[in-house]
Amino acid sequence: MMWSALSFASVGIGASASVIVPHVLPRGGPDSAYSFTLAAYGKASGPIGQLYDGQNRIGGGLPLGHYTIKYGPKGGVIVDKNGRGCILTPPTTQWQCDEGVGGTPGFDISCDKKLLFNGSPEFWACPVDDHGVWNLYTKPNFGQPKCITVTIGVHGESIPAPPCKQSVPPPPPPHKQDCYDHHEDCKPAPPPPPPSPPPPCKDDCKPAPSPPPPPAPKPYHKSKPSPDGTCGGTSGFHCNGFFKGSCCSSFGWCGASPAHCGKGCQGDFGTCEHKPAPPPPPPCEDGKDDKCKPAPPPPPPCGNGKNDKCKPAPPPPKPCGDDKDDDCKPAKEHHVCPTDINGPYEFPHLIIPVDKKRPDKAFSNKLNGTFSDHMCSVFNFDIHPRFAGKKCMPVFLFPSQEKLVTSAYTFRAWGDYGVEVFELHEPATMETTWNSLGPKELLGEGIIKPNLAVGTWASECAAGKKKSIMICGKNMYLDYFQDFNPSPIGLYLRVC
Repeated sequence: MMWSALSFASVGIGASASVIVPHVLPRGGPDSAYSFTLAAYGKASGPIGQLYDGQNRIGGGLPLGHYTIKYGPKGGVIVDKNGRGCILTPPTTQWQCDEGVGGTPGFDISCDKKLLFNGSPEFWACPVDDHGVWNLYTKPNFGQPKCITVTIGVHGESIPAPPCKQSVPPPPPPHKQDCYDHHEDCKPAPPPPPPSPPPPCKDDCKPAPSPPPPPAPKPYHKSKPSPDGTCGGTSGFHCNGFFKGSCCSSFGWCGASPAHCGKGCQGDFGTCEHKPAPPPPPPCEDGKDDKCKPAPPPPPPCGNGKNDKCKPAPPPPKPCGDDKDDDCKPAKEHHVCPTDINGPYEFPHLIIPVDKKRPDKAFSNKLNGTFSDHMCSVFNFDIHPRFAGKKCMPVFLFPSQEKLVTSAYTFRAWGDYGVEVFELHEPATMETTWNSLGPKELLGEGIIKPNLAVGTWASECAAGKKKSIMICGKNMYLDYFQDFNPSPIGLYLRVC
């Protein structure tokens, strides 16, 4: 299914010192073994694949690596699906799998399904090139200045997930000003105590006059014009005079397209098209009404060129053919790619939530996408140079809960719900906030629901560059773990 394109086409300081050690999964004995795939999270992120020689890498479109951890007297040892032991090569500590070796012991899996080495979840990624391909290390020591820390998530049906005890007591629930939709236990701050009553009057004491009632709130549409394209009940801005159009869409954005000015257009915050035409004047009867004037007669039809006032209509534009007419322009072509990731695609390397209610709050990189009335998520894609000349199409995959293996989601919707999809003019960063998003272009709007895969029109791939796509919700809440494992869920760029 395609979205309509305007419409879219249809991861306390005290006196005594302590160390917090990650909880690990309970083991079934020295012969326990679990199989899994891996994905990196951080500034370098994505599935971990393997070269033919056993090097484990992030990016590059490599085949997904499949691994097994086996527990012996010295701890966990990892082997790949070809039986090669995975080792830390001296002296650089690069992590790769080699023939004829038993593997480096000391690996483990934490309760929250992170890969550990000697109890630490910290690994390092060092760039192979400038196109998003990274080797993995535990402690690089060769002076590479571009190495960054990552964590590695473990995915697989055979990984058990027992309940984990907290190593420290949980923090108190956040107050309302710190709440947003990621907090399931979010509770508003307690109300202030009521003011004490005044002392009773004695003799000539007169009670103070009651305070005047608070002024009525100003209507939204009487407030300021929109500075950034938002409008309506959420922001309170109107669209009159906004450079992209004066219509306020049902999703609260200014523009001039049919999606902005048609069904759901908010007339109190801008102009709307498709208003009913005024009734025609009453017909003239026998010329008795002085104010009634019959419509002028239509111009005489053209014939034989004898009427000087008669001008025939201009000829229709010449259709495009094989005569290479310079004035002939074919209609704009629209391209679509399959709404799946069974062919080449790009995985988001950065997911940044932004909040309209806390417009200056930077949330940094997350593993989840979240869409609601005030939460949007920005997805950064690093498009490989090999996709030059190809088409790229944003595709959102939303399988039903029972089809997910290593992911899950929370979804609620009510009334006339849906999402809007934007392309940002500048890529997002770890510090991006709602107020720092910069210019954006609406690609389309539509609905998402379980068992539905949707996409916009495809456009030329920005090969070798970053592309940022933002999704916002209306009358809905979705929070999900972005995951490419079967069944994949989330936003991807499909290449065709």
